[in-house]
Amino acid sequence: QAEQKADELAKRAEELAQRQRELEQQARNANPNDKQQRDQLAREQQDLQKRFDELAKETKELEKLMNDVRQDMPLDM
Repeated sequence: QAEQKADELAKRAEELAQRQRELEQQARNANPNDKQQRDQLAREQQDLQKRFDELAKETKELEKLMNDVRQDMPLDM
């Protein structure tokens, strides 16, 4: 289960990074006089930041879960 969650988080991280690159490209190509377009890009950037923050939180939770599992595993000696 933890491995599946790690794979899911890695996939989401890559998707978010790709979207960030797309937004950066759009911002570079945006007309500086088009307030509506700039506002839309700003809203999308804020949404993306929230999604990055959620991903970071889930990653921390997964890290804690994996540490707990590791501590609960018996040592074969």
